[in-house]
Amino acid sequence: VFTSSEIVEQSGFVGSFETEIMTPSGATRILKHGAILVATGAEEARPELYGLEEADTVMTQTDFESALENSGDEEWQNLRVVMLQCAGSRDTEALSYCSRVCCNQAVINGLRFKKMYPEAQLDILYRDMRCYGMGELEYRRARMEGINFIRYDPDTNPPEITPDESGVEVMVTDPSIRLPVKIRADLLILSTGMQPRDTEELASMLRVPRNDEGFFIEAHAKLRPVDLPGEGLFMAGTAHGPKSSGEAIAQAQAAVARAATILSQTSLTMSGVVSKVDPANCAVSLTSERARPYGVPIINDEHRAETNPALCQGCGICVAECPAKTISLGRFEDRNITAKMESYCETHQ
Repeated sequence: VFTSSEIVEQSGFVGSFETEIMTPSGATRILKHGAILVATGAEEARPELYGLEEADTVMTQTDFESALENSGDEEWQNLRVVMLQCAGSRDTEALSYCSRVCCNQAVINGLRFKKMYPEAQLDILYRDMRCYGMGELEYRRARMEGINFIRYDPDTNPPEITPDESGVEVMVTDPSIRLPVKIRADLLILSTGMQPRDTEELASMLRVPRNDEGFFIEAHAKLRPVDLPGEGLFMAGTAHGPKSSGEAIAQAQAAVARAATILSQTSLTMSGVVSKVDPANCAVSLTSERARPYGVPIINDEHRAETNPALCQGCGICVAECPAKTISLGRFEDRNITAKMESYCETHQ
């Protein structure tokens, strides 16, 4: 385990990776390994909203959870708390998506707060309460415990929130009574969602894609849900997208099982559909090197294009781009394709 360390270089292929790690002391170590599991995680978003980071009366759900751990003041018995869901999410360029866990976490923290301080008041302002799975039962229990839920529309009925040193003033129209409601709260809790960590350099190093939000994309959502497009690369947790701890653990177990299919073998059989370069006709045009999503072919010491069959995924891009047609792909040569076309035409005459 290398804590506070950084990956500075990564190379190799499935079954034979090499990763250079820089430790906090500045020293580097090279590790040889057979598989890679990416679990870079995500972090809580902390947007500049309603005086967050400035006013003591405004905090996030994680701040509130920590405050409950350390609370014990009798003043909390008569506290009035307002939670705002989707704070800075689903309507901004930074966080245009739903983080999935915010609603469940708000309900869990709300139930714990009411259990500790039964006389306290709690209002949750929401757009859509997305308590999926068993969280729906917690949501129902929260209503029965006296937690007040007020729905708002960010376009037609956005809440007006004014924080100050003594508390927070909230103006919102309650659709259940069709009247504006003024709430004078002691604390404003923001459900801010989660955002991916900065993994741009790592994604470039591993040659794996990310979506517009910065989360890693799996090879296939149904058939290979924990595999990254490169062979021997897997992922788990919130590096893939927002999810609960239970979902992250289940995905981690799946990723470890997939990695074990490689690590448990003494040798690996590679695909026969890989590109091959004829060095005699290679003009070293660099065209194929520019169009190589998996890092092959490369220009070797003899100034000829060369393909590592372990890295090649058989996409055929270098074959199509080579101007001299000196790169072939398995049995997908011109003569093979021509023979298939002629056979098809003779059969369907």
